[in-house]
Amino acid sequence: MLEGLKQATISVVVRPWSGWTREQPPLRRLRFIAKPGQVITSQLLGYPTGNYAVSVGGINALGIELAYHGLVMKNGDGTVNLSGPRTGSLVLTVQQSIHLSTATMDSGTSFDVTLDGIE
Repeated sequence: MLEGLKQATISVVVRPWSGWTREQPPLRRLRFIAKPGQVITSQLLGYPTGNYAVSVGGINALGIELAYHGLVMKNGDGTVNLSGPRTGSLVLTVQQSIHLSTATMDSGTSFDVTLDGIE
């Protein structure tokens, strides 16, 4: 577990999408000052009916430990494995991004989570 520093700045780009219409909902850009133990829930991201979250673990000068629940990680080619694991954890370094998505076919939401800095 990473430990040592108190907070990190995280940017989240939220991209809702629908396979039913040509026009897509607008994306949203959010920024959080995250501390160890903080949970960024679907409700905090503006989706009250969602059942997913990203949890902040330890923080040190090299990165931040994140765990996700209810989302799948996008493949390198941008596709989403709908039957992929819906939980996982990783260490994100400064200016690194991860790409998560709801595991849905007809409509859903994608999230780009970037570690902007550590204090």
